[in-house]
Amino acid sequence: EPYANVTKYFVNGEMKLNEDIGTFKRYAGTNGRTLTFQGTNKATDIINGQNVYTGIHLSPGDTFALNNVSMKNFNCGDSGMGAAIYNIGGTISDATADFISNTTFIGGVIYNEGKIDSITGDFIDNSSERPGGAISNGTTGIVNIKTSDAKPNIIFSGNHVKSGTYYKGGAIYNEKEGEVGLYASDGH
Repeated sequence: EPYANVTKYFVNGEMKLNEDIGTFKRYAGTNGRTLTFQGTNKATDIINGQNVYTGIHLSPGDTFALNNVSMKNFNCGDSGMGAAIYNIGGTISDATADFISNTTFIGGVIYNEGKIDSITGDFIDNSSERPGGAISNGTTGIVNIKTSDAKPNIIFSGNHVKSGTYYKGGAIYNEKEGEVGLYASDGH
């Protein structure tokens, strides 16, 4: 069924996109569907946008999870938001993933106006023209970045904003009404 909930399993392999994930209506953007990418090793189980394609678009009611995968080389161009994940009202229940070399106009990896329950992963060499080299969290957004026993440190390295006029949030930019929480594995 084209609009069913989807789980994509990886077995030590890379998925190179030949079109934008966001155009896959069976994957996301269908108001109330669930998409999960399940891997076993973030170093080998990679979703690769090949510096051409955009990632996931979540609408209200959609749920998305990433488990032990990496998202790299997504590109929304000079006017897009959230190269790997564009969340407008959906929920990211868990993102145990690394985000590498993604680029766009706002929010190099993630533009969020929804809820991110948990991100446990590294953000390496992501960029945007304007706020949020890695994450741009909007006025209604909630982002929770958490360590775990298996991942006691979250790394933000090499993320940056390109425009001199809009140097805000090289790693994370948060609108004043948005919420960003940083939590250790013990919940504090």
